[in-house]
Amino acid sequence: MLDFIIIISLFATLITLVGTIIMLVRKTDTWKKWIYYFIIFTIIFTISIENIPDKNITNNTVNKITIPPHYTIATEKFAGKNGSSKNIKIFRITTDATTENDLRNIVEDMKLKTKELEVVWLFIHDTNEKPFGNHKATVKFANTSHGATMIGVKNKNEYIFEYKQPCDIEQVETQLTKNNNPILNMDSSEIERFKSYSSNLRGRTFIIRNEIIANTAIIEYGYKNLDLKTYNEYWGTGDAINKTLMEEPIRLLREFPALNTVTMTISYKSKIYNITADRKTIENYFNIDLNKIHDDKSLDLWRNEVVNKYFIKDVRKIYVDKFANIN
Repeated sequence: MLDFIIIISLFATLITLVGTIIMLVRKTDTWKKWIYYFIIFTIIFTISIENIPDKNITNNTVNKITIPPHYTIATEKFAGKNGSSKNIKIFRITTDATTENDLRNIVEDMKLKTKELEVVWLFIHDTNEKPFGNHKATVKFANTSHGATMIGVKNKNEYIFEYKQPCDIEQVETQLTKNNNPILNMDSSEIERFKSYSSNLRGRTFIIRNEIIANTAIIEYGYKNLDLKTYNEYWGTGDAINKTLMEEPIRLLREFPALNTVTMTISYKSKIYNITADRKTIENYFNIDLNKIHDDKSLDLWRNEVVNKYFIKDVRKIYVDKFANIN
């Protein structure tokens, strides 16, 4: 259609140009109309030419499409006892690819092929042996926000890639398939204790969700059917939001050694405050050993190494500014 318009407008432009010249030579009164038509068709022709697709740009775009190296899915199975978790799947992949970039391209291709799953584990091997050779990398990715929470990343666009890291794959697979709560290190009694303990966190009246998915604790605050004025007054007092976002996740990680991550969300005045605290980050940031603190039943280590040193307003503000997301 565009080509047809270009041809017609070019033809009309030439005709009106010739007509204009003839009218000027003959000195007739219609030369002004011919110039008017000539200008209009020239504009149409110019616009049509500018809208022709650039073949070079199109070709460059096609060339940017990444084609992953050849790989083969050696084994695949659902997680959970007897494959009961249909939203989590474990794959073993073999490939001759060697660079991290090539392996990541394989990951991106697998993400496209497994969109129906919430969480995917990939164990990537070379092809030196059958059914799979040496371990190259371990990858965890999620296709949903819920899945991202399960593996401890901020969103489904992020994934965990461990390149050439030692990994006892058999042990991991056993862990993923031994019960109906894959990746979960807490038994039923500990989960019940968590439910009870987390129900008494700061701002407990406003907790609308406290549960464990995989090895991640999820705590959400909201006013729900409660009085909104009371809710807003509570979070507007002092640094209540910062205090809760920093201190309560650390308290949970100390109390429950099997927890790896705590995700906490507070809705307040049309804003959502969210923080994800994982065990390793907390220990590195505060230079503490949570397991050691957990084992100290006197709580002296907890008070001296954590509460008295870090549970301070200025420290809380710096911590929340660094780690929290506000939307």
